[in-house]
Amino acid sequence: MSDATIPMAADVTPTQVALKEPFDTVYHREFGAMVRLAVALVDRVEEAEEVVQEAFAQLYLRYRVVTNPVGYLRVSVLNGCRKVLRRRAVARRWRPDPGDTAGLNTLHGTVADVQYMGAHVEYAVDVNGVELTAWSPDEYEKGAAVLVTFSPEHVHLLPPQG
Repeated sequence: MSDATIPMAADVTPTQVALKEPFDTVYHREFGAMVRLAVALVDRVEEAEEVVQEAFAQLYLRYRVVTNPVGYLRVSVLNGCRKVLRRRAVARRWRPDPGDTAGLNTLHGTVADVQYMGAHVEYAVDVNGVELTAWSPDEYEKGAAVLVTFSPEHVHLLPPQG
């Protein structure tokens, strides 16, 4: 075995850190390029900026020990974009086509109550005197007619077919 030691993150000396450029310099220089990269992947500026801000926040926490800040940012932005795209794919699989109710059990109901729960809205739906709870990414007002569709895996709210 060799007597050579492998330097670890804790072995970084204050003089090595002092030679690194300030975090805000990296932020101002790289922010635009990272947003352009993220927009190219997720196609939405707002989501891209959120991904980039999160990547910079993670870099800030580790800035003293990261040896290649730009590489760290690029990988963090790519991983953040992959996460956004995975969430979109799951949402597309979950959300049914409003016109396709084949194979689903369907009940007609009326929205009895609306609760805003952060990223989604929870609805109490009156179906023939029985109150069901469902959530939907779509917005319905209290008293709106809806179709409650359900399968063994999911319950969905859809606008009634006219």
